[in-house]
Amino acid sequence: MVLVHVKQRTTLPGTQEDREKLMGKKDSTKIRADLRLDLKDSGALWSDAELDRCVERAFTDFSRFLPKEEMYELALIFAVTDESVTTPIDTDPDRVVDNQTLNGVSAGGTLTIAAQPDVPRPLTFLLTDANDSITDFHFIVKGTDQDDNAVEEHFHFGNGKSQTGTKIFKRVHEVELDAVAGTAAAEDVVDIGVAAFTDDWLFLGNKPIRDGSENVTNSAGTTTYTRDTDYRFDYINGKMKAISGGNITVAQALLVDYTKSKIGIDISVLGSYIRIDRAEYPIGRIPQVFASYEVWASLLYITGDADTSQQEMTEKEHIGIRYLVPWSVPTNFTPSNAPNFLENTVILAASANALFMYALKYDHQVV
Repeated sequence: MVLVHVKQRTTLPGTQEDREKLMGKKDSTKIRADLRLDLKDSGALWSDAELDRCVERAFTDFSRFLPKEEMYELALIFAVTDESVTTPIDTDPDRVVDNQTLNGVSAGGTLTIAAQPDVPRPLTFLLTDANDSITDFHFIVKGTDQDDNAVEEHFHFGNGKSQTGTKIFKRVHEVELDAVAGTAAAEDVVDIGVAAFTDDWLFLGNKPIRDGSENVTNSAGTTTYTRDTDYRFDYINGKMKAISGGNITVAQALLVDYTKSKIGIDISVLGSYIRIDRAEYPIGRIPQVFASYEVWASLLYITGDADTSQQEMTEKEHIGIRYLVPWSVPTNFTPSNAPNFLENTVILAASANALFMYALKYDHQVV
């Protein structure tokens, strides 16, 4: 089964039932055509980009008032054994940007990226300018963090020529020279790299972790390391780091056993949800049991209420999360996942957005 969109053929995803649900739903090409028909626009009044923006805003408003309902079920297995991790490399001041001159680089220009961080970690910045000919600068490092979210770090002149960042970079996508003042000579160079391996946390595969449950060994399992002597542990965020002077070394392979928290779970897998509606625990009881809970960042904790104290969850039980998410915005090749019968309501709201946009245009011209 295929859909035809602007002379391109795209096979619909999913099962036969999924494809049947999509049949008749409108992609952005069809929605724009309906908008122009309703607005009596032959194409001269609004561009495609303007109408797409109006549709996007309409779906955003729709999601605020009637969001999409989703469910997530998790089998509770707490024990983690032999998770393999490797400690970071040691100080490498020019790993990301290597000795790049600022001579000839103007504001808005970018620096060449030599390599990526070996693990998600903060970056170091160093400007070599022996005669202080550069009197001001602002660099922006753009990339993604350990959770693949966008992240930016700003290095300013006021913080000195040598700086250590605070943001975590899993990958660096761009290093931009946002502003510079003074005279940059060929010998005025920038290096961006990583600091000592004992300064950087190593992220494990799960969070939160039960306090004191970890066992850290070398890759052969023959040497066991001691917390607060060889390493430090962050149980809430699921990470550890070596201690300077301890027995864990640079780029060392380790095995880590631990127990995941029995009162909290990581819900980052839900993505950009609007809110959690209910938490069913344990699943399968009749009548259904909905637990009290608290959410902080990407962690959900099962709590007690006025009648019961907080208790640990049980191994191999299941927890179900009911949550709300925004509806998807249609593209040129795929419709929204919103119900068919509400599409015309969204188009009506998009028409209102388009008229507001047009009125604003003339309001600016009057001013």
